[in-house]
Amino acid sequence: MCRHRDFDGIFYILYSTPCPSQEHEGVSTVQPAAERAGKMTHQPISWSCAQDDSCEASHTRFICSSMSVCAIDCTVQGDVPSSPAGLLRSITRGAYTALRAEGPAFKVIGLQEHLQRLRSSLACILDPEAHKELDSTCRHWLSADTGAHHESLWNCIAPTVRLAAATAKHSNPDSSTWMVVLHLCVAQALAGERSRLSTTAYIKPLNGPLNSPVSVTVLGPPTPEIPGRSLPAAKDSKWASDRMIHESHLSVGTTEGILCSKETALLEGLVTNLFVVAEMAGQIMLQTAHPSEGILDGVMRRLILQACSEAGVGCKEKAPLWEERHTWVQAFTTNSVAGVRMVSSMVAVWDTAATATISFDTSPSSRMQAVLAKLAGLFAVHSQSLLGSGHTLEEQQHEEIF
Repeated sequence: MCRHRDFDGIFYILYSTPCPSQEHEGVSTVQPAAERAGKMTHQPISWSCAQDDSCEASHTRFICSSMSVCAIDCTVQGDVPSSPAGLLRSITRGAYTALRAEGPAFKVIGLQEHLQRLRSSLACILDPEAHKELDSTCRHWLSADTGAHHESLWNCIAPTVRLAAATAKHSNPDSSTWMVVLHLCVAQALAGERSRLSTTAYIKPLNGPLNSPVSVTVLGPPTPEIPGRSLPAAKDSKWASDRMIHESHLSVGTTEGILCSKETALLEGLVTNLFVVAEMAGQIMLQTAHPSEGILDGVMRRLILQACSEAGVGCKEKAPLWEERHTWVQAFTTNSVAGVRMVSSMVAVWDTAATATISFDTSPSSRMQAVLAKLAGLFAVHSQSLLGSGHTLEEQQHEEIF
């Protein structure tokens, strides 16, 4: 049962020990959208069980025995990958975003921001030649960044998302909290036609204990074996494959990896943004990397910064240095699925001389409580239904039937 159904509080998801991936041994199988849609939709519908399976990151596991649903271009698919990471590794490279939906209306936070990120990420991934092959509508969506363009893009994506939502609710009638992954790529053009956009919506129920702290591995400076992120500003589905090497280096008992700069500044997690709470000259201040340092500017990260501003809590946008760890009193990670997760410990093992474990108090301080209270208010302001204004899923299904 979801205790924060309408975003009246901060939401958390269970993190636990990772399980080995069973999806393609980490190899990205890239297929044209038309080919993959044909291959999947011409099979009988068969649902994959999500028991003991992972979330957006393969390190995030949910206690969940319900069914995942995938729809591509308004067609519900059979042979659904059991994890979002498995899906992203097996389909055409494109932009994606992951968010959490609540209640019968499938309410999400920051839908416009997620649409903007889909647009900007796909524009970043596509090479100039691929851009030229797009039809005029696609070029229009990718060339501008306004509310009207986001609405136009949403009108294209929405039918597939709503079909997936209706199917997920029908398959999981007792679920009220969902992970939604939206994927956008360029479909293979037919002879004599321009390329178009293809939409995938993947939805799985989230059921599990709340409020579990997370332990993280600080992966250290990039190396040839463990490189940095090639396109940090884009939510690129290729990252689901690229990050597997990082996940293989996580210390036992940790469930997220923290990427570092060459100077051992802590940048971001594999699927999260990272904040530390530092005490400097008697002042408590939050600190997180700036997008210009090579991170993804997460939707939840932006909301945290806004909440800090409204709560009067200082936040320094500069990647915290590992050598300054003695000033850190707390830390937390953020993303749009798990929300805010307090960090219980950091383990650094990249250098024998630097091997260290830091433990943190996971009870939010008074300053953090003030930030979280403001964040809860922002959730209400930025909450929006995936089903349309004033619609619950039951109303949406009624309209589709009649």
